[in-house]
Amino acid sequence: MLAISGMHVEIVAASVLLLAGPLGWRPATLMVLIVSVCGAYAILAGGNPPVLRAVIVVSAFAVARALGRPARLANVLGLAALTLVLIRVANVDNVGVQLSFLAVGTIGLFAIDRSLPSERRAPLRQLIEEGLGPTQRWWRWWLRSLQQTWRLSLWVWLVTCPLVWFSFHIIAPIAVPLNVLIALPLMLALVSGLLTGLFGWLPPLGWLTGTLCGASLSFIDWAIAIGQRVSLGHLWLPAPSGWWMVGFYGLVAGWLLCIGQRHNRWLLGVLLAWIVVGIAPHAFGPRGRWGMNVDEALAGDSEPGAAKVANDHASELRCTFVDVGHGTSVIIEMPNREVWLYDAGHMGSDDRSHQDIAAALWQLPTARIARLLISHADSDHYNATTGLLERFTVGTLTSTSQFFQSSDRRVRELLETLPHHLVREEFHAGRRGRVGEVSYQILHPQAGKQAESDNASSLCLLLEFAGKRVLLPGDLEGSGLIDLTELPPRPCHVMMAPHHGSLTLDPGELLNWCQPQWVIISGNHRATRAEVLQKYSVGESQLGITFRDGAVQVRIDSAGSLSVWHWSGQQWLLK
Repeated sequence: MLAISGMHVEIVAASVLLLAGPLGWRPATLMVLIVSVCGAYAILAGGNPPVLRAVIVVSAFAVARALGRPARLANVLGLAALTLVLIRVANVDNVGVQLSFLAVGTIGLFAIDRSLPSERRAPLRQLIEEGLGPTQRWWRWWLRSLQQTWRLSLWVWLVTCPLVWFSFHIIAPIAVPLNVLIALPLMLALVSGLLTGLFGWLPPLGWLTGTLCGASLSFIDWAIAIGQRVSLGHLWLPAPSGWWMVGFYGLVAGWLLCIGQRHNRWLLGVLLAWIVVGIAPHAFGPRGRWGMNVDEALAGDSEPGAAKVANDHASELRCTFVDVGHGTSVIIEMPNREVWLYDAGHMGSDDRSHQDIAAALWQLPTARIARLLISHADSDHYNATTGLLERFTVGTLTSTSQFFQSSDRRVRELLETLPHHLVREEFHAGRRGRVGEVSYQILHPQAGKQAESDNASSLCLLLEFAGKRVLLPGDLEGSGLIDLTELPPRPCHVMMAPHHGSLTLDPGELLNWCQPQWVIISGNHRATRAEVLQKYSVGESQLGITFRDGAVQVRIDSAGSLSVWHWSGQQWLLK
């Protein structure tokens, strides 16, 4: 609600009307004032499409009022839509524009209380209220306003929920009471903030409006922080399917065509039930936030169709090297649909480091990471962890003893903020296991051996499925690389280049040791330099570079056939 949006224009217009109304100005004067103030605000706000939509709607209603003519919401929204399309055709695909029109249409169709007394019953209502004291009248007005605000918040949230979920992967029912709670502080903050900008040079008035604005924003910030901590107040989930979206808005359209705006409570119940139907697979399915163990889900599956889908997917092991710039994140999809994540970070802002990784995980789709492995204590390998823990259910956090005992301040802060229920597990050389038909083995580091650096202590993971091997060595270098290459040679079909293909590392000995068919470099533009390409193009090895190719995906089917794909921005293409 604090984003620069069309709603703020409506608040500004309502405030101007509220303040200027008692002055007895003519409708034409009010129209000029409202249009001028809203136009100036739109320019100040940068003129983004939702703001322009609101200015057009407010201006159209102001002109209609000045001329004494009725204005239909559908016609006004049509005018706004036509204007925005003429300004820029791409506005049709703008999510902000879509949400803006959807919210205003919802208010007009569902959120206005049509049960209020008509003009014929107004005298009776007036007579009843005249018999009440001032306090009682104020309380009745306040309760009616609260009820109307709740209805507006509920309907706008409900109708925009599918589009918000589809676009931003979040469902936030806590928004309904929060919008009611912060409606008045938001209006006060907006109006007092504008007044502070106009009269800040006048000390008494500037101080008063500035203090009011600051207090209002502090209350909003406090309320949102409380709402964020409410259990089930918001859920991060993969986007819903297309058929579910069509079904939801088809229900709304069909209801309006066949029944009209009557019996909205029944429609409210139907739409809430439809949302529950959409959430259920992502909440309780095999990859859901609270889903059962994948093996248990498949074993207990009695639906023939569901078993067929599971068996179809069980034919492949997939390793997706996400394009995170200078950093590492490898999504491992086991044949039984369990999802692992090897490293989660990139060189850059910690606050945004999770975004590309989360988007790739949601596309699978999954809301659960069975195991998150962190290779070592370099931030470009773990700084997305906090953001991912907020958005996904993580079963186990796995790393080395060096990582869990690291003295690095950022690592200590991360470990201290981990949820208490999150299982932590140390892996070291010799650890073996199976996930369905996939076997995994830890080749490094050796238990109890302290390397000279975090890089040299990297967790080295070897996956094997259908006779094909994938090696993920982290940033292995120095004594760690020597320890690895002194092991008996293990021919690998796919190897991730250690240290993002850095020229400071000579990969010759490692390449001779594992003789990969494919080398995947997870790095930025420096990974495409000729010197890097020359170092890793040894023998018949082929290269995949995330900066050049986008995300790179390795697929191994149950027959042992290996293929490498890259993300074109729209679809996976075979390399």
